[in-house]
Amino acid sequence: MALDPNIPAQFAEQTLSQFAIQTTKPIAGGLSGARVWKCHSGLFGSLCLRQWSPTHPNEARLQFIHSVLDRASERLAFIPKVLRDQAARSYWLVNDSFWEVTQWMPGQASYLRHPSQAKLKSAIAAVAALHGVWCEFAQKQDISPTITQRIEMLNEWLGMHDLVERVGAQVRGPTEAAACMSTIRMLHWRGPRLLEELRRANETRVNLHPVLRDIWSDHLLFEGDLVSGIIDFGTVRIDEPAADLARMLGSLHPFELNVRLAAVEAYNQQRPGHKVDAERVELLDRTGTLLTALQWMRWLILDRQKFNADSGSLFERWQTALARMMGEDLVVA
Repeated sequence: MALDPNIPAQFAEQTLSQFAIQTTKPIAGGLSGARVWKCHSGLFGSLCLRQWSPTHPNEARLQFIHSVLDRASERLAFIPKVLRDQAARSYWLVNDSFWEVTQWMPGQASYLRHPSQAKLKSAIAAVAALHGVWCEFAQKQDISPTITQRIEMLNEWLGMHDLVERVGAQVRGPTEAAACMSTIRMLHWRGPRLLEELRRANETRVNLHPVLRDIWSDHLLFEGDLVSGIIDFGTVRIDEPAADLARMLGSLHPFELNVRLAAVEAYNQQRPGHKVDAERVELLDRTGTLLTALQWMRWLILDRQKFNADSGSLFERWQTALARMMGEDLVVA
């Protein structure tokens, strides 16, 4: 094996050798702190080796993630299979982190560069099919974990009466200051209204089953116009399916409400017995956009958190969230 020095040698010799891995190539692992390698195996072809962050997930969550992946990959070709060693283990604890090996999914995250109706149709069909499998695996009716969590988060932000002072002590330069002031203005302009809408929505019990929760443009792979892979399952949990539609559609078509509404209708046509409410999807999208901007302000300004990513691209994601909220205010006005 052409061993990357960041892969523990003993782990490679005792465990990875069972998968006949011949080469490893490091790949950017996103913002979670995970590390990812693309590997070539003489037995299995292209594989994905992942070292999870030491803080996420814990063992119980990783077991759950693998259980829902197993169920989905049995039926859906665009969901990666989880590989197991000779002792049937699907993960290994090495140096305080969990490691796993999964199928490497083909294709490119090409939607934003080359969007099309055919691609959107395929993405909706893929998510509808995945939800169909997962609702057979585990389903119940209850209040929404996402909405409950967002009520708590908005209450926390709105309760920070010294937020302007805290941010002012941390900003460096006019660009950061402008982004922070826009974010805080949006919090106080949009937050109370959104909080009231969330509370009303939380009075309704909805269907809950495993959902992705963080399916966005980078996690949707395409070959041509067809979805060839969905990747990154670190945030999977029991929740409402509208959360996936809000996250995905807000990422693929952030400024096109009519496209998002039509996509929700297309989803409902494929799951007539499990329809989601389009207004609920939009509420989740709007609250998610505000909380995303606030989270970027916390990470980049208040906490000065370091990421293994270009700071300019992260700031751009913050600016996109702000632009979405400002555009919505123009429509509302």
